[in-house]
Amino acid sequence: MTKNKQTFFLISLFVLLIIGHIQLIGQTQNGVTSIDFPGGGAYSSTSVQTGAIKIKLPYSNEYSTLKMRVEVYNFLDNTSFSMWISGFIYSDSWSRISAQILASNSGKNYKVSYGAENGKGVVWIGNHTDTWTSVKVELAEVQVSHIRYTLGDWDDGWEITLDNQDFSSLVSKTISSTLPKSPIQGTIRNSQSDMSRILYPGGGEYNGSNTETGAIKIKLPYDNEYTTLRLRLEVYNFLDNTSFSMWVSGFIYSNSWSRISAQILASNSGKNYKVSYGSEGGKGVIWIGNHTETWTSVKVQIAEVMVSHVQYAMGNWDDGWEVSLENQDFSSQVDKTIGSTLPLAAIHKTVKNSESNMSRILYPGGGEYNGSGDETGAIKIKLPYSNEYTTMRIRLEVYNFLDNTSFSMWISGFTYADTWSRISAQLLASHSGQNHKVRYGSENGTGVIWIGEQTSNWKDLKVEMAEVLISHVQYAMGNWDDGWEITLDNQDFSANVSKTISNTLPLASAQTVWSYTNDDIFFSSGNVAIGTSNPDTFKLAVDGAIKAKEIRVNTTNWPDYVFESDYQLMPLKEVGQFIEEHGHLPNIPKKKEAEKEGVQVGALQKQLLQKIEELTLYLLEFEEKFKQMEMENKTLKLKIKALENQNKEK
Repeated sequence: MTKNKQTFFLISLFVLLIIGHIQLIGQTQNGVTSIDFPGGGAYSSTSVQTGAIKIKLPYSNEYSTLKMRVEVYNFLDNTSFSMWISGFIYSDSWSRISAQILASNSGKNYKVSYGAENGKGVVWIGNHTDTWTSVKVELAEVQVSHIRYTLGDWDDGWEITLDNQDFSSLVSKTISSTLPKSPIQGTIRNSQSDMSRILYPGGGEYNGSNTETGAIKIKLPYDNEYTTLRLRLEVYNFLDNTSFSMWVSGFIYSNSWSRISAQILASNSGKNYKVSYGSEGGKGVIWIGNHTETWTSVKVQIAEVMVSHVQYAMGNWDDGWEVSLENQDFSSQVDKTIGSTLPLAAIHKTVKNSESNMSRILYPGGGEYNGSGDETGAIKIKLPYSNEYTTMRIRLEVYNFLDNTSFSMWISGFTYADTWSRISAQLLASHSGQNHKVRYGSENGTGVIWIGEQTSNWKDLKVEMAEVLISHVQYAMGNWDDGWEITLDNQDFSANVSKTISNTLPLASAQTVWSYTNDDIFFSSGNVAIGTSNPDTFKLAVDGAIKAKEIRVNTTNWPDYVFESDYQLMPLKEVGQFIEEHGHLPNIPKKKEAEKEGVQVGALQKQLLQKIEELTLYLLEFEEKFKQMEMENKTLKLKIKALENQNKEK
């Protein structure tokens, strides 16, 4: 890169930083704040340097849960990455840590270390020997909750540097790998809500190497889809060192799109990209931008796909995607278009997109509950309107002082005339691993969602609706930013419930019940159900056929005791009487029992082997009797022959 271009980039970055400081979201409801581009949260270098990226917190002796989104660009090899880093810190001690790369065009791993220095919390990214050229580091977003200090104070006082000294003595905890785990390219399914979540699907990327022109073109794997899908797209353009992240969603059937929405989540350029929906060769297609867009060494990645109500097997959506650049006029193939995907209003209130009829509201009025002392009941969320015709998605944050646990949860569904459909709910983060059931229903004509049980116990409970996404509503979109009600319901509300999701735990999450070691995945607690929502007391319940090359069942008391000298073998006459009376062999399940309760493979194998061994004893016993009969028969024949000879002599 030329010196002039470097100077231009630095000036541009400086302007972005100034603009970013204006974007502070001072939301203090329920002790939660979100800050964009906090003061001190940037580092720029114009030379070759060595060291780990070091982020020093503004305060000492913090009592804070925080989540940071860090953006890094390294001119050394023209690579960039975006990373979420989170944890809870108190008295220089870290817990509940997590870190993961969101997007990267290099695929390089960066470990994250947590510690303290001079009483202040510190997070290091990488090793003290890492090499950078003209590196750019920026804290793009910080979310802080349950903090000791005034919330607004966290918008300044951060320090970002490169640490080229050995800092291992300051480190208390380390996450060695922040790359997506190996199962991340597979499919996470929720059979209750008929939903599939796929990260980095096969074919879902495009890597350009030159200056190219065209709209980003995403072609779905199947034709004649009957599918609701949502894509998270990450794009980086080396032409002007800009990047953006975007959600794109819609419903497609017979090449016709409906319920479309698209919005840029993050962008360092502020540039608008229209989104077009259509089809080609019988397959659904989404285009981002115009066919005249210019890119240089563009990197495009489908980072996440959420698919529901699909016609094809859900697992098949993890491959077969096609991402390319379309430099031809594709307008004749377009069914619907969203002209603007930029947020249209301040992020701390209502963000509307009139073209896609979608509204995004952060911290809506009435969407909080602050308990005091010990309380019992299910968390109850009452919608602002009756007779809704609405698709909504709610992000809920909950903290329970009873056991110092917290969880974050997405809840979504479509409601019309007090009837719910297309429901889904899943915990995003939880440091207790506790499952929370979600129920959907209505009360006095208004939609209601309950989380937990009427007997759930809480202490100094804090509940907050952090975000609401609403589309295709009957009422004016802006009205949904107020009028919500959150309470605890300790009465029996079962008569008001129409649908229930019993398990909201992630089906593959290292923060809850799943853990990873190399390429292995482990389930540490709870039960797994496939094809059914009721695992009962079984660790694994499958409603369907299982295919395997071999199944090994651990067992005890193998029935070789049948061959012991003191084993009491039931006489065959008694076996016959038992069969005549009961219609099955002794110690073998009868037909009605087996059909109703199923059979235990291990136990049945032992029972069958016992019968085989008993049958062997019966055969051996019969053989002995047969030999004795042969000898007696031979003796009789000899006697008869002797008598015949005697008669002849007479």
